[in-house]
Amino acid sequence: MLSAAAALLTLTTRVNNSTCYTANVTTYTWCKGYESVGYSCVDDYCSSSTCLGDCLSCSQSYINSVIDTKNGRCCTSISSDGICIGPLSGDAPYNPPYGFPNHGPGGLIVEGPVYYKNGPKVWGPGTENETYAFTMLAQSGKTDKECPPPNTNNSWSPGSNARIISLRSHGEPISDCVIACNWTQVSESGTDPCNVGSIVSPVIATYSCYYGGPGWLKGKDLGVCGFNCSARHVVGGAFCTDADIKAGLCDVYCDPRDFP
Repeated sequence: MLSAAAALLTLTTRVNNSTCYTANVTTYTWCKGYESVGYSCVDDYCSSSTCLGDCLSCSQSYINSVIDTKNGRCCTSISSDGICIGPLSGDAPYNPPYGFPNHGPGGLIVEGPVYYKNGPKVWGPGTENETYAFTMLAQSGKTDKECPPPNTNNSWSPGSNARIISLRSHGEPISDCVIACNWTQVSESGTDPCNVGSIVSPVIATYSCYYGGPGWLKGKDLGVCGFNCSARHVVGGAFCTDADIKAGLCDVYCDPRDFP
């Protein structure tokens, strides 16, 4: 099952309310409605002393900071005469193409990866704490030739055992581009070409070659590079069994900062 992750300012996120939340709205092009949910907005900035709406995807959070409602900014402190000291940027985080969806738009979530020898560990009975789905920042393209390249800002590019493809050209009815890998080669060699794209910031996440099972994509050896996601209880965050999922108690979480 494929689903697109989106940032909607109408959602509510559980967070530490002692933090100040601020957004340079010119950089959060996928978000709107700040004032309608209670942010203090002045010119290009909107801020709040509490989490309002989808504050994880539509603002930056800063601990030990205070809000200056006169300027719509979060500051390291406010002087005795009411001046904002150390205004904080509130710029949206950079989201590299095909990389980890860092609270930005375009994140693709693919549920139901299938186990194969030397591949990433996947969810199942007795392994509920393993990968239930995987994600990446997909790009737009109806054909392989239309798919944009990875960013050139010191990020990983596909090697000889990985390439960029359009899912629409390979059996899925969506015009999303991903980095494809050869899961058969991974199975035989034990070397995963996706692993070099693993990250340690903004979270620790492993980039692996995932396989969706027979008939998933046109090309029997095609896998997709992605970051692992888990199935967790919406309340409490415990890992989910099949019965939990069928009972509607669970959701897919790909970013440990968002765990319940």
